[in-house]
Amino acid sequence: MLRRICISRLFCVVLVGSIAFAASPSPGGKGTPDKEALRTMLEKQVLKESLVGKRVYVSRKPIPGRKYIYTWRMKVQVPPKFSRAWFFFVDDMPEANWEHPCRYVFVDVKTHDSEVVKASLPPKNLDSMVSLDKQ
Repeated sequence: MLRRICISRLFCVVLVGSIAFAASPSPGGKGTPDKEALRTMLEKQVLKESLVGKRVYVSRKPIPGRKYIYTWRMKVQVPPKFSRAWFFFVDDMPEANWEHPCRYVFVDVKTHDSEVVKASLPPKNLDSMVSLDKQ
């Protein structure tokens, strides 16, 4: 039982550390997120699925809770329980015309909790987001 608790706590420490690392600015000091670390964190620890064949974007900086992300027809609110969150947009069918499955993923900067919102349209600010696609 003690071993199971220790392993669980170790996993939590590793998870929190990797999210904190991913949210850190890049070594260049320009305040941009570490793209590879954020993609890995989203893939391995938040969604727990491969992102191969999908287009993935992240906000340039964390977004305050309660703020709205606008699409062509609706708005999606950053969860109010999050003080600030990284906003990821995952296009699940990048070759298809809109409307098709996509996801808005929010990861709280402090607590590292996440929330996934299923959608069918991209955000209006997609052109200002950072692509996490592997080149």
